[in-house]
Amino acid sequence: LLNVSRARAIAIEDVEVRNSAGGGISLVECSGRVSRTVVSDVLSAGIKSLDAQGLEISANEVTRCAGNGILVWRREAGEDGTLVIANRISQIRNALGGTGEWGNGVNVFRAAGVLVQANRIYDCTYSAVRGNAASNIQIISNNCERLGEVALYAEFGFQGCVIANNVVDTAATGISVTNFNEGGRLAVIQGNLIRNL
Repeated sequence: LLNVSRARAIAIEDVEVRNSAGGGISLVECSGRVSRTVVSDVLSAGIKSLDAQGLEISANEVTRCAGNGILVWRREAGEDGTLVIANRISQIRNALGGTGEWGNGVNVFRAAGVLVQANRIYDCTYSAVRGNAASNIQIISNNCERLGEVALYAEFGFQGCVIANNVVDTAATGISVTNFNEGGRLAVIQGNLIRNL
């Protein structure tokens, strides 16, 4: 519904985006922030960033999305550094199918150095946070509940991952760090509370 490309120091604040036949907010090669914004009832991703140049996604409410909640993606693997902090993400479905790329609260793909911290994520068809080839990702102090698959996931060609101090309540599986045949290595899993699997 809202598409922005190659903008510097953009500030999207106190906005409501709803009832989109596609995605909610799409940012391509942008820096700046999206904060205190509500995205609801969209048929793809709530907030999507592609090839960020220094972005903060914080204190938003993202709910009732048919694809993903928040996406941080890159065309090619590389430094990204997006901050995904203190968002409320809920009721994320997997209407688009696939084997895990859709239906997640936060999905990080090929983006290195991303911080996913202090988010409240619940009622997602797949994972609360899913990192795919996301090197040096930090998944810290998130509160995650009622997930249909693995709650916190790091997979494929990443180098460096910290998953710490999260709460997971009710999921098919708690935490998975897997698919090292694609070059994945170096992970720390520490201090998480996981129950009702």
